[in-house]
Amino acid sequence: MKSADKKTRESGQRFFIVKSLWVLILLFLVSCSQENNGKDIRVIDVAGGVGQSRIMNLSEIASGIQYIPLETAEEMLIGRNKGENYYENGIFYIKTGKGSFGIFDKSGKFIGTFNRLGRGPQEYESFNNPDIDCNTGNIVVRTQNRVLEYTSRGDLVRCLNISPEVSLAMFGGSAFKLGDNHYLLAVSVSDSMRPATVIVDTSSNVLKRINYPEEEWKIIETNNGFRNSSSDTKYFKFKGKLRVMNGTDPHILGVDEKLNIDTSYIIDYGPYKLTPANGKFGSTDKAKIVSYSNVFESDNYLFMQFNLGSLAHKPYLKTALKTGKVISFDISCALFDKRNGSFILVDQPETDQTGFVDDMEGGPAFWPQYISSDQFMVSMISADEFISFSENPGCSEKIKKLAMTLNESDNPVMVLVKLKR
Repeated sequence: MKSADKKTRESGQRFFIVKSLWVLILLFLVSCSQENNGKDIRVIDVAGGVGQSRIMNLSEIASGIQYIPLETAEEMLIGRNKGENYYENGIFYIKTGKGSFGIFDKSGKFIGTFNRLGRGPQEYESFNNPDIDCNTGNIVVRTQNRVLEYTSRGDLVRCLNISPEVSLAMFGGSAFKLGDNHYLLAVSVSDSMRPATVIVDTSSNVLKRINYPEEEWKIIETNNGFRNSSSDTKYFKFKGKLRVMNGTDPHILGVDEKLNIDTSYIIDYGPYKLTPANGKFGSTDKAKIVSYSNVFESDNYLFMQFNLGSLAHKPYLKTALKTGKVISFDISCALFDKRNGSFILVDQPETDQTGFVDDMEGGPAFWPQYISSDQFMVSMISADEFISFSENPGCSEKIKKLAMTLNESDNPVMVLVKLKR
């Protein structure tokens, strides 16, 4: 009996060893394959995407779309406002022009108002670029000298006093929650002090700095201290990480909850990169590419926009509200697939439409204004625009019926798109 047990154990050990060897061999083969291909899937090949653009359908990346009208309440009238909007854990946070959030549930029902605007010790005097902690739903607000964190009900959780040398160098920035006990303080590069992105703890101690690259400062110096939006430092979130894009620097940095900093992505601008030698704003040589507007990240994709200059073979077209004249912009949306490193410039479906064709419900083209930690893309359309669009023959019956329930002065309609896994 003991001999049989021993044989069984030996057989099991041999099976485990053989299985482990196969796993190692497979990992080795995959590694060799990646090396042989010579492709780093972190590289965003923007230069290679020039001239390769196409129109994309929403169904290529998404599994469903919902149109959710926000309840029109006397306490919270948003109207045509298209301010920042956030969506986390089934809650919409809609920023208004009055230093506040209108808070709505997933069905669009009005929950309440968040507003601590004022000059008191537990209040903020400015409400620029607030952050939503995806774990708690808490709201983080940055002023010049303080970082304040509140619950969505407006209860103060924490107040950090920022040291004078940091606050002076970083006026105009915002703050992002990083883990449970850290905050990343965004930088305004318009200042002359050459500030850096700073990470602080709950006692306001500076733990890390991310310097603005020297080459980016040289581009600004080339323009006699002037800058445009391409010089800005952009920040975007992906679950527990924050990404930092310094001007036209090709390295997108990632900062995790343990404050590890790495290069998450590398933008390959190729010969179209802005440099101190060719970076004169207003130059006649416009064959240069710079990042434009906000960046959003999901499990599988980066959603980006670029100013392509003279390389934009299909410029963005928009009708001016006052004159009705169609204006051309050298802007293009772009999609980077994190799984295989592919990059594509996304053509505008038609004038005044941005992003992906809604081939699911026949609604307006969609481009995210926010991506939640649970993989929902969010955008907003005013009630009057939604009603007008519903008259198009290609709209679904669902959109037409919803439009019939709305008045033009109602609160906006939220568009909630579920990304494919």
